[in-house]
Amino acid sequence: MSIVNSRLNALSSDKEKSSYLAKIRANKDELVRMGESLFKTPSVEPEVAVSWVASRNAGVDPYASTNSEGIDYEELSKRLAENADTIAVVDEVIESFRGVLRKVVTSVFYADSEGVVLYLFEGDVSNDNYRQFGTRVGGLWREDVTGTSAVSLCVKHQDVVQLVGPEHYRVVMQDHLTTAVPIRDGEGEFIGVLAMTTLHNKVGTGLSYAQPYMLGLSMALASSIEGTIRLKTRSLDTATEKEKDEYPFRELREGVWNLPRFDDFVGSSASLSNAKKLAKQAAATGMNVLISGEMGVGKLMLAKIIAAKRGVSPESLMMLSFSGIPESILEEEVFGKESLGGGAEKVGILEQAKDGVLIILDVGDIPAKIQHALLNAIEEQSFCRVGGSVRVPLGSPQIVSTSEIDLIELVRSGKLRSDLAITLSSVSISIPPLRERRDDERMLIGYLIKRESERLGVAPPRLTSRAMQVLLAAQLPGNVRQLRNILQYAIVVSEKQTIEAEDFPLSIEEGASNGLADTDGSRVLTLKEAEQKAIEHALEFTNGNIREAGRVLGISRSTLYRKMEEYRIVCK
Repeated sequence: MSIVNSRLNALSSDKEKSSYLAKIRANKDELVRMGESLFKTPSVEPEVAVSWVASRNAGVDPYASTNSEGIDYEELSKRLAENADTIAVVDEVIESFRGVLRKVVTSVFYADSEGVVLYLFEGDVSNDNYRQFGTRVGGLWREDVTGTSAVSLCVKHQDVVQLVGPEHYRVVMQDHLTTAVPIRDGEGEFIGVLAMTTLHNKVGTGLSYAQPYMLGLSMALASSIEGTIRLKTRSLDTATEKEKDEYPFRELREGVWNLPRFDDFVGSSASLSNAKKLAKQAAATGMNVLISGEMGVGKLMLAKIIAAKRGVSPESLMMLSFSGIPESILEEEVFGKESLGGGAEKVGILEQAKDGVLIILDVGDIPAKIQHALLNAIEEQSFCRVGGSVRVPLGSPQIVSTSEIDLIELVRSGKLRSDLAITLSSVSISIPPLRERRDDERMLIGYLIKRESERLGVAPPRLTSRAMQVLLAAQLPGNVRQLRNILQYAIVVSEKQTIEAEDFPLSIEEGASNGLADTDGSRVLTLKEAEQKAIEHALEFTNGNIREAGRVLGISRSTLYRKMEEYRIVCK
């Protein structure tokens, strides 16, 4: 729910709104003069009324004409450095709206999760009060400092807030309309506030126009900022189904995707060493590669390593995922669309890949019609865009495909044409699961603790011997990805410099004691039975929350949905 004055919004004319604002001003003046005990039912939202009381109790001067409170230079420098990537995104988005914003705003600024201003854009709409009060980088918009404001309420409630004139605690803001929208990162965590201020009688035809206009503009900017942050920080491997629908074919960009190296593919077992040897040969020759293995073993990671080793340009490093995408959209995205009836032409992903690398996730999900067209394009080294007749040169991209299902089984089950399978698997690499390379697991655990600790900005904790025993004995159908998520979770929840077995999620100790045995201990479960059991346990533990269950198992939502369908698991 947003914090916007619904009663004020319901009034149709500016005259009615002006009268209502006078009532709000009288209510606030009564509070300031007489105190909370005489404060009657206000004409504002409850959150605003509570904030007025808190501001008064904190000793905030409602008549102060300047905002001198802020953090010192050293602390500001630290916060600017910590938030540099987010600030760069905010600046990029604001710049794209500069022409519109300059004409309608007093200022647009970004404040962190504690209300400290880290970015400021000033428009042409101003008056003497604003110039005197001002907003500055390093300024502090907190309830106990500046009183009730859209920013302080947004920080407090992490929701959209719009305040008009006297709803602000400070009198100096009585002519202003302020809108604040929370900004969240790729994981949905609240990281800051985008705020927009203007004089409510300077936008359009008056307040009736200004309120919805500024609210819509603020939310559009915030949505653009959040979308850019998601694209720059999240991989397709961890994207939600909604994001895959919105951005099904993302380009892999340097700086956006931190491409791994062979050193990051940790392990020295014979089976893994052979997989790395084949990957190096594939990178050197540019031959098409099919990487197979269970969920979470590192198929996508190895595909990225091959691409990085080849040294292709960021613009020609592409990724395709066919899972859950309508076939009509797929065809245009893969092959492009010819300009018809004056419409704009669309360049497909095959054309964009040029002589680079095209990574295809879950090759068994390619629809039959696309398989035929893709095979034809590879063999003929050209293709036609949708709706076109002129053949477009393909170039010579290296195609690196991944699959959870063995190549022979893919063909036998009819999920992949045999001729396309041969074309895509000039080099076939199988990545073994963790249970088949136990000697690698200790090395991998040490590497992951170090890497995840660095990423989280904490000192690497020590693993107790009991915790190590539990990890080595645990069922990990999600393999390396699940192990990484378990350790990441333990690093966050551990309050000491050691990780105990109790710091692990999902009662791993119980899983370790059971191993792969059936519930009655009478026999050893098959791999598929163990996987089904783990998924059912995760769903039960998370009360049917698909996203959380996928996180615990270390797999994407699309993979979890596919596994649930395969095992006919119904989420209760």
